[in-house]
Amino acid sequence: MVNLRLPLQDPLYPKQDHFAIQFCHPGYHKKNVLFSLWATDQTASGTSSLYARFALDACAIVAANRHDGWLSTDQNINDARINKVEAGSMLRDRKYYYHLNPLPEDEEGEPYKVVPNFEEWEFPHDAMPPHWQAMAVNRTAPNSARSRSNLSDALRSQDKACRLSRCREKLNASHLVPQTELAWFERNGMATYNNNQSIVNMDDVANAILLRVDLHLAFDGPKFTFVPKGEGNDAQLVCHLVDTSEELVHLYHNRALPPSSVSIEMLYARLAWTIFHFLGAFLQ
Repeated sequence: MVNLRLPLQDPLYPKQDHFAIQFCHPGYHKKNVLFSLWATDQTASGTSSLYARFALDACAIVAANRHDGWLSTDQNINDARINKVEAGSMLRDRKYYYHLNPLPEDEEGEPYKVVPNFEEWEFPHDAMPPHWQAMAVNRTAPNSARSRSNLSDALRSQDKACRLSRCREKLNASHLVPQTELAWFERNGMATYNNNQSIVNMDDVANAILLRVDLHLAFDGPKFTFVPKGEGNDAQLVCHLVDTSEELVHLYHNRALPPSSVSIEMLYARLAWTIFHFLGAFLQ
């Protein structure tokens, strides 16, 4: 007798009140929003929020790699110096300003520079934030150095399964710095971070992970990226949803990325590529 099974039940995902948090330039009218990010994190009590260090990274990238800034709900810089947001805290307000102290060469009252797009953003060689650099200790050595034509085979041999879902079928090699950004990759000398130094293009296992086909499409959406979260020794590279898909948030948000041979520098570039997708409204 055939053992028949019942249809799968519709999945039930916990409801969460995701809201958008606006990040603004204090040198412009408060209506001119730099970009917005969804509050896809949660406080200990379950309230929707956003990890402040992630937001600080995003703001610093847009501000031409100025990581000496801080967030505040105050637009006035003097008030903002008193009312600073702690980097390890959770953001729960709807609007924040990213403040920077003026540089000696800045003209008085001149707003700090905003990079308009990924193509014009310069990778901060030897100047990534310390919490990103700390993630490099978790990087594993690649199983083998494969040629460009065998990138997918190299990833399958190394990763075995989708890095998020752990599924073993319908998998794609997913570039961190997308193939459409080859000119940026070459201009910024990103091949320096390849595992195989005989490969001078982006088709190296340092710049790719194995993802299930649907997650690859979501990754390129972009609906998620990978960032460090947590403080001190508890920090890990995790998946961060920049989209409010109930299913993706429930299954993968803040899910740790298993140890991998991917380059931390490539992951940081991917964060920048993701964030610049949300900058358009400010430039109009």
